[in-house]
Amino acid sequence: MAALLLASPFAFAQEVGQGTLNAMVYKPVPESRTVSVRPMDNSDENLVLQAELVRVLQAKGYTVVKDAPLVLVFETRDEAGSWSDGGRRTLLELQASGGGIGGDTQRARINVFDSQAGGLFNEGQGGTRVVTPDRYRLDLTLEEKGQRLWQGWATAETRLGSSVAASKPMIGPLVDNIGRTVRRQAITIP
Repeated sequence: MAALLLASPFAFAQEVGQGTLNAMVYKPVPESRTVSVRPMDNSDENLVLQAELVRVLQAKGYTVVKDAPLVLVFETRDEAGSWSDGGRRTLLELQASGGGIGGDTQRARINVFDSQAGGLFNEGQGGTRVVTPDRYRLDLTLEEKGQRLWQGWATAETRLGSSVAASKPMIGPLVDNIGRTVRRQAITIP
């Protein structure tokens, strides 16, 4: 029992999420494995990701230098989740039309009871609830002399709390697919 209690917080912290990887080749990617890495903005989070990207690239056989002809540009994005209720429950409707003095037609309607849409005394049918979780996205673009050669991006629904924590696991699969076209490849985000 004690082992189970000790393991539970660790298992919760190691929750696995799913992500999706996509990539497109625009022009043939040179055989050179010498690149420079540049973030789209130099926020503290992106500087941490830049160091991780450099580490992963070097571990996979790339040489990272400051001024290489091939530039790997990266950008992160947070997409806030949303919630919506597709149902319509109107308690008060206001309508006005016309445009002159004394010619305005105004109307107010209080919905006391409507069995379909709900009202003051009836909740009605309700609608379909749509929930979209928070998503993180990491984009990598390989350029040569300002021309895009390849672009890859990974997205994941995550509960990790920061874009750095969510983006780090996406780096390896993206680097593995530099120079390849990939469509909706599932990736695991630890």
